[in-house]
Amino acid sequence: MRLFAVVAILLPVAGQADVLVARTTDAANGGVVVTEQWSGTAPAPARDVTLIPMPNWPKQVGVGSMYRPSGVTLADINGDDTLEVIVGSTDNTVHVWDYHGNSMPGWPKTIPGAVQSKVAVGDLYGDGRAVLFVMSRNGSCYAFKADGGAVPGWPQSAGGSGGFVSPTLSDLDGNDTLEVIGVQYPPGTVYVWKADGTVYPGWPKSLDYLAVATASVGDVDADGTMEICVPSYRSLYLWDKDGNIEPGWPISIGDGASYSQPLMYDLDSDGKLEIGFSSGPNTTGTVFVFRYNGTSQPGWPNYMAGPQPYVCPVAGSFDGDTLAYSLFCGAHLFGGNGFYGWDAGGGSLPGWPVQPDFLECSPVVFGIEGPDDMGVMIASNTTPGALYAYNMYGELIEGFPVATPAAALPNSPAVADVDLDRNMEVALFTMDGTVSLWTVDESHHPHTIVDWGCWFHDNWHTGWLHPAAPTGLSVARGNPGARLYWRPNPEPDVKGYRVYRGGGPSGWFERLFDRPISDTTYLDTTAVGDTVRSYCVTAIIRAGNESRQSDGVLFNPTGVAEKEMSEVRREKTGIAFIRGVLWLAPSPSSGPSCLLDAAGRKVLDLLPGANDVRRLAPGVYFVRSEPQAASFKPQAVRRVVVTR
Repeated sequence: MRLFAVVAILLPVAGQADVLVARTTDAANGGVVVTEQWSGTAPAPARDVTLIPMPNWPKQVGVGSMYRPSGVTLADINGDDTLEVIVGSTDNTVHVWDYHGNSMPGWPKTIPGAVQSKVAVGDLYGDGRAVLFVMSRNGSCYAFKADGGAVPGWPQSAGGSGGFVSPTLSDLDGNDTLEVIGVQYPPGTVYVWKADGTVYPGWPKSLDYLAVATASVGDVDADGTMEICVPSYRSLYLWDKDGNIEPGWPISIGDGASYSQPLMYDLDSDGKLEIGFSSGPNTTGTVFVFRYNGTSQPGWPNYMAGPQPYVCPVAGSFDGDTLAYSLFCGAHLFGGNGFYGWDAGGGSLPGWPVQPDFLECSPVVFGIEGPDDMGVMIASNTTPGALYAYNMYGELIEGFPVATPAAALPNSPAVADVDLDRNMEVALFTMDGTVSLWTVDESHHPHTIVDWGCWFHDNWHTGWLHPAAPTGLSVARGNPGARLYWRPNPEPDVKGYRVYRGGGPSGWFERLFDRPISDTTYLDTTAVGDTVRSYCVTAIIRAGNESRQSDGVLFNPTGVAEKEMSEVRREKTGIAFIRGVLWLAPSPSSGPSCLLDAAGRKVLDLLPGANDVRRLAPGVYFVRSEPQAASFKPQAVRRVVVTR
């Protein structure tokens, strides 16, 4: 079983190039390297790079002679709200730096085994203190306090070898302490440990063959408790938290699974999670999507050029209004269109697939230049390598590709605002031991959307696209100010909410406070005078990820109602706040659409997909769609607010 390939470009210039391919069989008793020649096209040279190296970066760490490292974690381990940069390497070390590039007190640490996987970070005991979990190739899971100190009850061993498999964290029993899920390949065993290191009741479980990927965990059947999903080399398993196999599982997928963690997300908006998984049965790259009961989701599976894929499928949305999430995955392919994008129904996105070179790395999806400029970023598995970023049409975003020093391997970039300057940063750990940290130029915004921000989605490694944006936001007069209300999120691991207010001189929604609140109501006592304000809220899970913003509401302190125009009929109370691009989702019931100004005058004809609204003055507009046929009901008029 071939488990990763590293590509070294000997002549990195435009046109034809000879490429040396080093294929490493990642066996339990060591790797076997086979080299061969391949002739293909080298990546085009980078254009006006928009990623700027942070001061004192990159960093260089040691690597082992047998295996190469991957996986970078961005997490706040000391409670100052800025993020640290964390990697483990195959020279048996674990490193933690602040964003200035200084080693944190107590680090680096040396452990008795090589680290080839990503470090998980979570509040183990619910006391506000971060704990770092590291899986080693010696089969053990280690735990460290923020200062590098030992955690009682750890390490724990499941035997075998960890490989690229990382630990997964979750509060399975709802007692505010975390459980740790460890997958061992071989022999093909799944362990669950309590916070104190004791084995959770009902575990461990054995698989039908090698356990090849990091576990996913989420509330798949919407019953308020977590389920655990793990692939073997041949099958896909789903258990409840107590180790009972779920009805309809396991699913036989044929020999060929690899390092692809299963993806969990609500593809069809029915409240339950679908499970996406990439595999290579019969050497055919395949992306499966299964429902909670083990049946196939309509429109799936889909197929990719190339053999056994290592890329984890991820989900994200270019459409900030309807949140029509798309699925992205990559193929093990030289010199062809190997990076794919599909809509929820399994149809190829316009302009996809694309060709970012040979892939083993998994993508991230975030607002690369702000919340209205979503992009998909992925790193190539070539040396020297490159970071690629694509827009919704499969076009390279200006300034990409960006050069990287080496191949990414099974891995992913990590994106977050590490220094609280409202610009996003991008981190990447490549196989040569280089840890890079860039800032994204001109991405400044108080809430840049991150749908999928790192390998395995979050620092608990859940593989679950969540939380969802809060719903039901309303506003009423307070005493004094504005009183906001919204519905609680259904996810079991929601930590709290943030409130954003618009109407200031920047034209943005500004965050009213940094630390999330647990209530689903908030009183803004400053909302007085005659200024009309807008509000929205977000949800935050305990792993730290923040949702997209809810629908917005307007508050008029004077109590004067807005005048409704006779030309429009408003049926939807939610407001979309847009900047630059208005996305109109295709609908079989919709005919021609247009944009009306506040007086009811048509200012723009709209087409399905992206519509450029940058020339319009900021203000309130209305989207009106005519029915496609007399059998359809008239479309509701939807209000949007164009901002700068």
